[in-house]
Amino acid sequence: MKLLPSIVRLLSRGSAGAVPGPVGEDELADAVLSHALTRSDPVSGLVPNAFVIELGDADYRRLHPGGPQLCERLSTVLRRAVDVEGWKLAGSVGIELEHEPALPAGRFRLRSNVSKDTTLEGGLLHRGGAVDDQLPAKVKDAHGVFPGNPRLAFSNGGYAAPDSPAAHGMGAAAALVKPVTVLGRDEGADIRLTDTTVAGRHAQVLVTDDEAWVEDLGSGNPTTLDGRRISSRVTIVAGQRLALGTSVLIFQRDA
Repeated sequence: MKLLPSIVRLLSRGSAGAVPGPVGEDELADAVLSHALTRSDPVSGLVPNAFVIELGDADYRRLHPGGPQLCERLSTVLRRAVDVEGWKLAGSVGIELEHEPALPAGRFRLRSNVSKDTTLEGGLLHRGGAVDDQLPAKVKDAHGVFPGNPRLAFSNGGYAAPDSPAAHGMGAAAALVKPVTVLGRDEGADIRLTDTTVAGRHAQVLVTDDEAWVEDLGSGNPTTLDGRRISSRVTIVAGQRLALGTSVLIFQRDA
């Protein structure tokens, strides 16, 4: 195995979860590569390709404005390491920043998962398992159940081609047709995600004629809304990004 210089630096330094100053791009790149190195499957060669980086208040406020560009650069670092080291990826690389107020400045946590991508309508990708091919049609048929056709669109980070159905939440979406919709990995969940970082009953979305809320159900991995961890019932509005483990969904509701 040809160890990249950044991996060698990481192994000689120790933990990548604490740094003497503000968390920077080099430390985050080292942490991503560390997870790839220590969690690679010795038989298949697969390494994690879905990452969530938890940051405290100060580091999150500093890094979040340039988050998409930072995460893309980190993804490039991992893809380069995959080529050099001969690792394998189950799907495309996805990295996100998440706000975790309990973490002090200079500390961060990293969650990772091996996730297979499934290509869906409108150029949108969903990490974490099978999605009903008829969901777009069901969303269309669901008009009138609640005003504004509330729905959750599956995403690989909240990005889709401009003016595509996915960009408007109509590419691959699950209609919220019940007052309470449970999201999780259990077969009995209303919206089932087979992402291993998602709990059996992870969170629920509550909908009325004019409002909607999201609530974590005590999952081990956090539920976040626009990168901020939620611990109680909070309002959710159109365009906000709901993350369960490493799976991301976008709440949409027509005006």
